[in-house]
Amino acid sequence: MNLKRAKDAGQLSKTALILGAPVLWIGYLLDAFVNITLMTIVLLEFPKEILVTDRLIRHSKATSGWRLKVVYWFQPLLDPYDPSGKHI
Repeated sequence: MNLKRAKDAGQLSKTALILGAPVLWIGYLLDAFVNITLMTIVLLEFPKEILVTDRLIRHSKATSGWRLKVVYWFQPLLDPYDPSGKHI
């Protein structure tokens, strides 16, 4: 997310982009893997989204049961790392 902040501020150099892009893609792949495996077990459902955040956002808007409690558990773990401070 720091890459996004730097890009939005017009401070992302070509070198930083070249060095940061592979790390970003590894992060996306890891996120998708966790969503398909671990979050399927935690939420007892197959994913409709590719990334964990998208799945948690869906549950935060459309769920009122125990899955919403799972969203609330993950929220303080993810929000501090979002550029806006509100990840979910």
